Amino acid sequence: TAFAYISGIGCLVWNGELVDTVQFLTNGEILSIRLASSELAGSSRTKIVVGITVSLSIFVILVFAAYMFWRYRAKQNKPTLGVVDTSQDAWKNEFAPREISGINFVEMHTIRTATDDFSSSNKLGQGGFGPVYKVRFNML
Repeated sequence: TAFAYISGIGCLVWNGELVDTVQFLTNGEILSIRLASSELAGSSRTKIVVGITVSLSIFVILVFAAYMFWRYRAKQNKPTLGVVDTSQDAWKNEFAPREISGINFVEMHTIRTATDDFSSSNKLGQGGFGPVYKVRFNML
């Protein structure tokens, strides 16, 4: 429903669809339109569709970014491939004595002798990494 008062013409009233309207700019006429609240608020279905579309788009972008970040990190931490020694003595090369300043290395047979072959009489307690043994320092 709409109505307007135009000087010289009088009061005009529209019911139903507003058709054949003309804008009178020079005379300053006012057209008053009465709308239902559903027409003013917009379609709630449209708002839901837009909200879901925006949410899904953001989610897909975040998942893609997380995947790309994961691939980048995996590529950075990828070990270099080399020749692997599969012989039975390969572990000896890995644990061969090395010279590192400030660290004293002790061989296993020396530790076994100092703890009396890990005797229960030399056991001091249990820690988070296993049992703790007392050693004879004159052996080390």
